[in-house]
This record gives sequence, C-alpha cells and structure tokens, in this order.
Amino acid sequence: MEFMNVDADAPATKGDVRDAFNEAVLLFRREIHEGVTSVRGELASAVQRLSLEIGNTNSRMDRLEDRLLAEMHDMKAAVLKAFEDSTFKGKMYYEKALTHTQTLEDHGFHLLDHEKRLKALEDKNPEP
Repeated sequence: MEFMNVDADAPATKGDVRDAFNEAVLLFRREIHEGVTSVRGELASAVQRLSLEIGNTNSRMDRLEDRLLAEMHDMKAAVLKAFEDSTFKGKMYYEKALTHTQTLEDHGFHLLDHEKRLKALEDKNPEP
C-alpha cells in the first residue's frame, strides 16, 4: 500500500480513502478468486471420485443382474423339468390305473368262474 500521507495525525483525504478501498477490494477479489479456485479443484476431485464410484457400482450391479438372471434361468429350467416329470408320471399312473382296473375286472371274472367250477365240482363229488 502506498503511503499517501506520512503524517499519521493528519486527516485522510478522499484519495487516501479511495486508494485504501480499491486495495481492499483487490485483496478481497484475490482471496475470493483463490477460494473459488480451491473449491473448484476440490469439486473436480470429488466429481472424479464420485464418477469412479458410480462406475464401480454400475459394474457390480451388472454382475449381480447377470448372476440373478442366470439363477432365475436355472430355477425356471428346474421347475419346468419337475413339472414335465410329474406330468409324465401322472400320465403313466393314469394309464396304469386304466389297465389295473381292467386287470382287476378280468381277475374278478376268473375268480367267479373258478367259484362256479368249484361249486360244480363240489356238487358232483360230495365229501365222504
């Protein structure tokens, strides 16, 4: 700062006040500029760290999505296989039930026929 008036007891002139004010404004602007520059640097660093973290998070989410889709595909395949197996078994049991019913009816007719023949034999040959 330039010393306008060497005498400290002398009153300040308008020029002294204007020069002091201009110097204070320049100092304030310089400090603001340094602060803004510092904040911009910190902000740029934070944005860079944040973008890296977002990229890492997106990568992890993509891997998780792929793993979940694969597990869901496997689960779907297992459910479909179990459904097909149970349908096949059900069809086999149904067919077996149909043939089993017919077999039981055939055996029933044979038993009736045997009973008739045994009765006829018993009637012919009474026991001594």
